[in-house]
Amino acid sequence: MSSHKEKRRYPRAPLYWSALIRDTNGARVAEIENLSASGAFVRSHKPYRPKERFKLHIMSFGQSPVSTSAEVTWLQVSCSQKGTLPCGMGVRFLRISKKDRSHISQAVIEHNT
Repeated sequence: MSSHKEKRRYPRAPLYWSALIRDTNGARVAEIENLSASGAFVRSHKPYRPKERFKLHIMSFGQSPVSTSAEVTWLQVSCSQKGTLPCGMGVRFLRISKKDRSHISQAVIEHNT
C-alpha cells in the first residue's frame, strides 16, 4: 500500500490539448499532456528552465483559448515514447481568470467521470 499523499489542490486529468507559448522571442507550438485548474504538463521542442515564465494559450475544444501566465516548476529530462514531442515541463498558472479556471475545472471533472 502506498503512503503517497496527493498534494495538488485541484484534480488533474490526462487532457491532450494544443497550446501556444509566447515570450519575448516570439511564439512556439506546444502540447498539453495533462491539466488541472492550477497547472499543466507541457511538451515543447524547447522547454524552459525551472522558474522561467511565459504566456501560455491553451486551445480547448469549442471555447476560446485559455490564456495564462505560467512558471516552470519542474522538467522531464528523459523521454521514452517515440513520436511524441520532446521532453516537457510542469508549469503552474500564475494569473488565470476565474472563467478560464472554471472552464478547465469543468473539463477535468467531465474527463474524470
